[in-house]
Amino acid sequence: MISLSRIGHTQHHLIQAYDIDANKMATPIALLKLMHETAMQNVIQLKMSLWDLAPLHLAWVLMRQSIHFERLPTLGETISIITYPSGFEKMLTYRDYRVIDQNGDNIIYGASTWLLMDTTQRKMTKIPDFILDMSKYIPPKEKCLPRSQFHSNYTKHPEKIRTYKVGWFDLDFNGHANNVPYVKWMIEPIGEQLKHLRISTLNMQYKQECLLEEDIYAYVESKSIHQFSHLLCNKEEKILAQAETKWHPI
Repeated sequence: MISLSRIGHTQHHLIQAYDIDANKMATPIALLKLMHETAMQNVIQLKMSLWDLAPLHLAWVLMRQSIHFERLPTLGETISIITYPSGFEKMLTYRDYRVIDQNGDNIIYGASTWLLMDTTQRKMTKIPDFILDMSKYIPPKEKCLPRSQFHSNYTKHPEKIRTYKVGWFDLDFNGHANNVPYVKWMIEPIGEQLKHLRISTLNMQYKQECLLEEDIYAYVESKSIHQFSHLLCNKEEKILAQAETKWHPI
């Protein structure tokens, strides 16, 4: 058992009506919000949050994530979300997530890669030594989840396209679109097929930030009957994010 008393954080959540979809299961969007909120509480505890880093003109930005869903919780279930830093490098930091049900079963797990952005120059920057010093509290690499290695091979031959405009409520405290709306924008073009599918894997790479009032284009291509490639671009055709999803039939 990994001891996370010094560096990890656990939150409990009762699945509410606003967390579920028409199939009466928690949506991946709702679950990602909960996972990232747990991470936010963790960095607050570790004094590495937005408020701690703002005087240094630094902010965390999600670069890559791989999430595996063994099953989706349903209305009325209480889940426990556990997250902890799982590694640091000079330019990157890693974070794991585990979601446990009331029986103690691991129903969702995922690994993510983050970078630090210089909020003045809007560029990636080196992680300060005071953050790297926390490496001594991190579990051994063999006890952490495998790091996300996802790189998309999307060929931009879309079968489905949907357009969006970034709204005020899509933004986070860094002034750009939050990472969760990216996932929503990329999955939604699958359309009515979602009635008959349950997500099993989400692999995603974030490439560029998008800002208020930007026009966004989401492309979806079927790789097989239950596997899709996703691409998110802006009007200038700059790639904002790429993803691959796998699903089980309901």
